[in-house]
Amino acid sequence: MPRAAVADAQGAIQEDFLTLSSAYLESNRDLLRPKAPIPFVAEFLARWVSTTVHGFAMHSPRELDGDHLVNELVEAVARYLLKDEAGRDASSEPGLAGRSPP
Repeated sequence: MPRAAVADAQGAIQEDFLTLSSAYLESNRDLLRPKAPIPFVAEFLARWVSTTVHGFAMHSPRELDGDHLVNELVEAVARYLLKDEAGRDASSEPGLAGRSPP
């Protein structure tokens, strides 16, 4: 498959992901800590996760074999996104392990 076709497909997938994730985040806005516009939050998270996974793939590929990277990314994303049950900023609260993102 030509590189241009791959790039086009990746761009379309990313656009669809951002549209869907923005809609989901917007529908759960009252649970979220970030004050930034939802499209920014969705793209920020997509870039953050993508860059992290790519970095591990390039520099520490063995780390992709276990669950450590996934678990740490879920924890980090949850801490960034979620308010705690009382509506406070969850990033200052310990113990998000086991909570599912919205």
